[in-house]
Amino acid sequence: MNISRNLPQQIADKKAGEGKKLQVPMSEFQHIGKQEIDLSLAPDEAYVKCDFLKGDVVVYMDHISFDSLQTIDNYQLNEYYWLENGQLVHRADIRSATPGELKAKRRLDQPTALFVSG
Repeated sequence: MNISRNLPQQIADKKAGEGKKLQVPMSEFQHIGKQEIDLSLAPDEAYVKCDFLKGDVVVYMDHISFDSLQTIDNYQLNEYYWLENGQLVHRADIRSATPGELKAKRRLDQPTALFVSG
């Protein structure tokens, strides 16, 4: 019996309580892969890469008419992001808000956004 392989199952069983068993299927490959990522030993392509983090303030690109500030809520695969307002947007449709836009609380025209500072 491999104790380390059964550890996730033991933790799930303990959390489930009252004798209920929660199934946590994990292949040996998945288990080793998770350990590598936890220890930062996995190759770079094993990590999810995203341009924005939860809480980042962004604005829509100029080709979209909305000029309000938006906040990133979560990352979705294939370069999509959930915004706090519930919209799903692609990476190509948003950019980080500039300090001037944060101060103005809206998207500014690009030349203006570069010259307005905090």
